[in-house]
Order: sequence, then structure tokens, then C-alpha cells
Amino acid sequence: MWGYISDDSFRLRRRLQQRYKFLKLDVHGFECADGWLPLIEEMCIKLDAIVKRDHIRFSIHRIREKDGRLGFFHNGTDAVYEIIDEARTKASQTCEQCGQPGELRYKAGWYWTECDTCLMIRYLDESLKYPK
Repeated sequence: MWGYISDDSFRLRRRLQQRYKFLKLDVHGFECADGWLPLIEEMCIKLDAIVKRDHIRFSIHRIREKDGRLGFFHNGTDAVYEIIDEARTKASQTCEQCGQPGELRYKAGWYWTECDTCLMIRYLDESLKYPK
């Protein structure tokens, strides 16, 4: 089922928000699937190191998928932007669903990043829901 958030994923999302004070997410929180969460966690670890080293203050207000890419709303410095951009680049080559290597896909006006396996599961799921 696409878009399902497991208990482990829910706990990781909550833990990230509690651990990293710069994550001041709005009501939407994390608007992406589980496959990108390890990339977001890796990014937060790097950002936390900059916060501690350089004593900077910034906020990330939203983390989301938009047109198959990972997006952020933030007010960070150039150093923060570089780390966020690195996460964006990695996400564009990572399946949003499972975290395996993936690629940008397009169908009927929608973009998403997905691996071949998840793509086949998606098409199978859609064909079972909407038989011809």
C-alpha cells in the first residue's frame, strides 16, 4: 500500500524532530515516503555537526516530495544549503518507497522517484484496482 507509514517510520520521524531542534516542521511534517528517511537522517546528522561547530541558528519548516524530488523549506546559510542540496541529489537517485537505487519516473503529468521493483508493484497494484 503506497503512502502507508509503519510504526518504525513513525517513531523515526518523531525521534528526528525531538533530536534536531532545527526541525521546526509545520503541520504537514514529513511529506515523503519511508525510502528517503535514511537520507533525511544522514542530512540531519551533518547539519547538527555544523550547528555545534559554527553555532548557527536556522530552521527547516517543511520536508516534502515535489515532482519526484526531495524539497525543503528552510532559512539556512550557504553551508546548510550545501548539505540540503546533497540530500536532494541523493534522493533524486533513490526510491522514495524503499530506499533502493531509483530514477525519476513520469506518467500522466506526475513525477516520482522509484526503483524498478517498486514500479512493477505499483503497476500491478493499479492493474488489480482498475481492471480494463
